[in-house]
Amino acid sequence: MSNHRLGFVEAASALFGGGSSASSTSFRLARHEQVLGRLQRQFKHLREENTALVNCLVKAGSLSRQRFLVELHQHRFVTARRQFPCVYEGSIRTMLQAEELVLATAAFLRLHEVRALQATSRSIGQSASAVGHFTYGIHVCGGRNMHHTLRSTERFDPQCGTWETLPPMLERRWGAQGADVSGCLYICGGFDGIRPLKSVERFDVDRLIWEELPPMTERRYGAAVGQVEGMLYVCGGWNGERFLNSMECLNSTTQGQSSWQALPPMLEARQWAGMDQINGRLYACGGSVGGQELNSVECFHPPSGMWRSVRPMMERRAGAAVAEVCGRLYACGGQNSEHFLNSAERLDPETGKWEALPCMLSRRTQAAIVRIGGHLYVCGGEDMEQYLSSAERYRPEKNRWEALPPMLERRAGATAMAVMGGVLSTRSGISLRNCSARNF
Repeated sequence: MSNHRLGFVEAASALFGGGSSASSTSFRLARHEQVLGRLQRQFKHLREENTALVNCLVKAGSLSRQRFLVELHQHRFVTARRQFPCVYEGSIRTMLQAEELVLATAAFLRLHEVRALQATSRSIGQSASAVGHFTYGIHVCGGRNMHHTLRSTERFDPQCGTWETLPPMLERRWGAQGADVSGCLYICGGFDGIRPLKSVERFDVDRLIWEELPPMTERRYGAAVGQVEGMLYVCGGWNGERFLNSMECLNSTTQGQSSWQALPPMLEARQWAGMDQINGRLYACGGSVGGQELNSVECFHPPSGMWRSVRPMMERRAGAAVAEVCGRLYACGGQNSEHFLNSAERLDPETGKWEALPCMLSRRTQAAIVRIGGHLYVCGGEDMEQYLSSAERYRPEKNRWEALPPMLERRAGATAMAVMGGVLSTRSGISLRNCSARNF
């Protein structure tokens, strides 16, 4: 037998227990470490290749990241059930019909997780929306009253019908806009009473603190903001010299670093436009430029980087409150050259048609709007005579508006987002379980 063959046999014997000396034990450990290191490197390379492949397919428009994650979850769930078979006597939908279980679930969910739960199955979408009712309140930030530009923030609990004061922002902001990204609140730009801002800050809901982020590439007052699949997009506004049609997005790396990237501009310059997303597409509605209010609407498809015009609104609206509910886009209030508006309308993207809705209870421009549990909440604004603290809610299933308790401060040009009620209420001494459900 050759020396090479003999060495292989001895190594194999030592690796699989053929030897008993300390040297053979050390050899086995060294071999195991080498194999483990090689497997770890291969696993790292496979993860990098998988991430790059998914990103390429998403950018090319061939893959929806959300749909991919849903399919991956379903595959893993089927595999787990085969490995650990058991009998289920109930379902998530059944469990979420019980108020106590909804409250218990709410303690562990954040806004983006509720949205993911809604997207998982149509059968539990309604129940997941109910979780939103119990879990999330309305966080209203900044704006302006009769005397000051504000940095104060407050929160409304839909279940208790109460407002509470929260930590103020780092800067005063009027005409700033924000969005929820992965459970944190991002506020971009605005006007501090002296000049338009390009600064950005983020509210950490768990720690109740505001954090400074990298500034945008341009100052933007009255810009439109939206998010699609965890990406934050900002477009339009006024920079102190001209009205903007430019667009940029915030890129975050796995190392926690963030930077702003320029994207294709809108078809029109717009200040005080409203924006939200439907099925991964951003819709920019109305606004004004040079004193002329707009009713035009355009749609941005992030994977292709293309803007296109869609059917205009029924009325010209600058400072309208715009949000999506159940796949339809709502535009409420605003102003035109003649009136401050209380009218509302909604777009069905499948038919491309706008339809008129019942008027709001108050005329409002520059009001803040947010969606929770399939309902629209509109807060503050201005009605030509005064800044408003009043708030109201639209119930699509009843096709009517309902008055809500007023905010603690009058605000116009504020921004509102859904916030995890359980965390904030617990830390401010209020328990969701102690709040009786009311028809606010």
